[in-house]
Amino acid sequence: MSNNNHGILQPFTLDNINVRGKLLQLSELTQHIATLKEQHTFLASALSEMLAASAVLAFDLKTASDITLQIHSPGQIPLLLAQCSQNGTMRAFAETETENRIRDLKYKDLQVKDSVFAVTVTQNGKPYQSLVALDGLSVSHSLEQYFSTSVQLPTYFKVFTSQHNGEWGCGALFLQAMPGEKPVEQDDWHRLGLLLGTIATEEIGPHGDSPTTMLQKLFHEDELRVFEPVELNFPTESTRERMAKAILSIGQQQAEELLAEGPIVMTCEFTGAEEKFDAVDVAALFKTS
Repeated sequence: MSNNNHGILQPFTLDNINVRGKLLQLSELTQHIATLKEQHTFLASALSEMLAASAVLAFDLKTASDITLQIHSPGQIPLLLAQCSQNGTMRAFAETETENRIRDLKYKDLQVKDSVFAVTVTQNGKPYQSLVALDGLSVSHSLEQYFSTSVQLPTYFKVFTSQHNGEWGCGALFLQAMPGEKPVEQDDWHRLGLLLGTIATEEIGPHGDSPTTMLQKLFHEDELRVFEPVELNFPTESTRERMAKAILSIGQQQAEELLAEGPIVMTCEFTGAEEKFDAVDVAALFKTS
């Protein structure tokens, strides 16, 4: 994987059986998702699965789209959120209440009354939202069902989360039958499902094989055709720069009112970083702008 990006999305087709797919690899998640610094396996898996799905959706629709996935729950994790913009920029965040108990959580702990799993597609500034059923054994299993029912085509969506030198990363594979006069044979679809079961986490992850090599090994019996890959990144703009823009957006008068109570202290939900702006900082912001 290139040092200039944190992920890759490789589209492909299997022309002999009328199936399309995407292979995704994401690295350095711990550096960009503050919640994962506590090394919670459940959160790492859930957010990886949501990020992978958001990337697949962002580059799967005919119209350029920004994708936001959210799970709201009255349980111990009130919010899980993942985003992928149409330019490949990603964010993810988890709001937690009981740090000491999260290590023992499983997906079923989110499947409680009043929990909501929402997918928001924003196109040309207009949001369109649909709901995902909170069932199955994992976030990716629920999303697999969503992919299948939203287009009514057989779909596989598998995500493999792992650690490398203390850093979380993931690999994912999305397969879907293509519409048309030539439906996928049941034997072929079953064979693809069996192939997915042979994938080792270490070979599909960001420190394993390259996407093209992985696809060639996995689908050597099929007519594989790969397309131009998409680079995925976390925001390169510094946390302080984003916060400065937020202060500018509220206007100088309101910023000065906040300063009457002391320096403005802001915490980034996505990175966990904290920044402080005093009267001199704020004055300089508005003078420069």
